[in-house]
Amino acid sequence: MSSLRPERLIAIALVAFTIGCGGSSSNSNVSSPSPPASVAVTITPTAASVGVGQLQQFAATVTGSSNTTLTWQVNSVVGGNTTTGTITSSGLYTAPATVPTGQVTVTAVSQADPSKSASAGITIVAASTAALVPLVDVATSYYSPGTNSSGVPCNGSNGCTPVNFQRGLYGSGANSAASPQDTDGKTFASSLQTLQNTQEVVAFCIGMSIMQQNCNQLVSDYDASSLVKKDPQLHFFDTAQPGYNGCLWAYWNPVDGPGTTPNVPSSCPRGTYPVPPYVNINTADLPAIQTCGTNHNTACGVNDVRVVIWQDADAQPTIALPCTGSATPSGTYFKDYRLNSYLPCSGLADAYQLEQFMAMAARSVRYNYPNCVLMLIVSRNYAGYSRAPLNPEPYAYEAGFAAQFLMKAQAAQCTASMTCSTTPGDSYAGDLSYVATSRNACGGSPCAPLILWLGYTWANGSTPRGTDGLIWCDASYTSGQSGPPCEGEEDYDVAGDPHASSDGSKKWSSATQSVPATSGTWPGVLGNLLNGAYTKPWFHD
Repeated sequence: MSSLRPERLIAIALVAFTIGCGGSSSNSNVSSPSPPASVAVTITPTAASVGVGQLQQFAATVTGSSNTTLTWQVNSVVGGNTTTGTITSSGLYTAPATVPTGQVTVTAVSQADPSKSASAGITIVAASTAALVPLVDVATSYYSPGTNSSGVPCNGSNGCTPVNFQRGLYGSGANSAASPQDTDGKTFASSLQTLQNTQEVVAFCIGMSIMQQNCNQLVSDYDASSLVKKDPQLHFFDTAQPGYNGCLWAYWNPVDGPGTTPNVPSSCPRGTYPVPPYVNINTADLPAIQTCGTNHNTACGVNDVRVVIWQDADAQPTIALPCTGSATPSGTYFKDYRLNSYLPCSGLADAYQLEQFMAMAARSVRYNYPNCVLMLIVSRNYAGYSRAPLNPEPYAYEAGFAAQFLMKAQAAQCTASMTCSTTPGDSYAGDLSYVATSRNACGGSPCAPLILWLGYTWANGSTPRGTDGLIWCDASYTSGQSGPPCEGEEDYDVAGDPHASSDGSKKWSSATQSVPATSGTWPGVLGNLLNGAYTKPWFHD
């Protein structure tokens, strides 16, 4: 066999090289590979306001690569530093102890393609009420109120360890009830709607003067509303009473103390103990309604009460979060904004005391009204303009956490639909089983109604809430016409106070508002009643 000439061998090699490198020939079926996907990074939130020493959770997403690992930086420093703040590998940012100069930027960098990143700007603000963020906003951020004796937020290296409270109406960054409570709340609402086909449903407000003012307007707005067809089987009225703060609704059940001689704690008013509030309602309000019973001609009684709406406060609070008595981390102080000073934690924060009173009141509601299945909570509004000692800031803000703690405790005790254990969700709340539970603290009967939010009404003064634009402002602000329209002014000071507003409670109840530069609209508490998942089925036809 004859051998090939050298130039023939070179030609064959060139053809093979061309085909192997993606070239074509008349016999080739090889297609070109697709170009690699482009890596992209997104971050949320894209901007945040964080108090010194407080925390903010960021989240970032990588697309275009199976490698989704990120490197977190603060002002281009991996992990950050004590001057501009630090950040963990999971995106949890801790603000510095003092306000830094210049811009602070958090950046998430893709490890798959370090040229791709996303950034968020952070504004660091001094420790004051300006740093308070509504629970309903920025649900993944934290409230870290503890300081050392000099007022510097606790950071673990300055004499005290931070105690962090995650926002979200129901805790853990969630503004919706846990699945069992959400399901059961809708079930109760549906059962009340069915009940109204043949019987009356009684719903009323309880609380102190704040609730008396608000609920009176709420009932009036409901009666005057032309937006809905009133359900003739619903009796809705105001039974809140001046001077009856949280503790005075608490003791009228056998679980927490005798109904006739309660053990009044030091935080309750001294002197003559008021007539039991539940007796007042039973003797004065319910018999006045003569349309109950199967024939609708008998006086309504305690068995007809199905829903209670609560708004109240712990009067004259003195200790703020994170104080937990002897369990408070060593060296922790709290700021008293009234005294503008930092005080040691000498006892239990009033937020925990209020949680306890609310839990006791829930048991009293269920004991006095054995068919009551829902207790709907309306939180304290902003109190930054108030000079009264009733519930100023930051206690009014922290009262929202008290309600959150309460609902978290009930959810922890009742972890499956219509099923509760005998173990309380926390030591402050006690037994909150809302269905029959063998060997519970209430002899097997439900201890409390199901507790859910009706309205979270706290907003930081004239700073619009991100969710719905709600703001609070005093009369001098609105009369100056120098800012956005204020719906829901502070109106709880004494008559003649220049900060009082004659129509604040009406706006709290039913007005809607659109605030410039925000996308939300505050529906009012009446709007929540008429349209909420746990109220709409039975509140109107």
